[in-house]
Amino acid sequence: MTILRQFDPFVREFEALVRGTPQQDRGWAPAVDVFEREGALVVRALVPGVSPDDLDIRVEDGKLTIAGTRASDQSEKGSVYRREIQYGSFARTIVLPERADVSAIKASHRDGVLEVTVPKPAELQPHKIAIEAF
Repeated sequence: MTILRQFDPFVREFEALVRGTPQQDRGWAPAVDVFEREGALVVRALVPGVSPDDLDIRVEDGKLTIAGTRASDQSEKGSVYRREIQYGSFARTIVLPERADVSAIKASHRDGVLEVTVPKPAELQPHKIAIEAF
């Protein structure tokens, strides 16, 4: 019985494809990478087709939320034979390290890639200790 429950999401997704449920009705979320670079946590999200004006980045209760909307291109004339590009609203939430410096968060957007940089506090950054000679 529990093995069958593990496949429930797969079965629902397959049934939606078989029924022909439009992709945009099932929602979407951009792919996200989270990594450390030069004393900061970096969150990189793939958001092609989403303008910076349609993105909303917030920090609340130690969580970074990236939300936005990709508008559907309704300019197609005639019959649509396949629609795989997902449209609509999305939100991704990443839990930040407890002592992240949220006051210094920066975001940039280029070529459909959003990059949010969350610096570590200075006291958590590695530093070299000088050895004094006596």
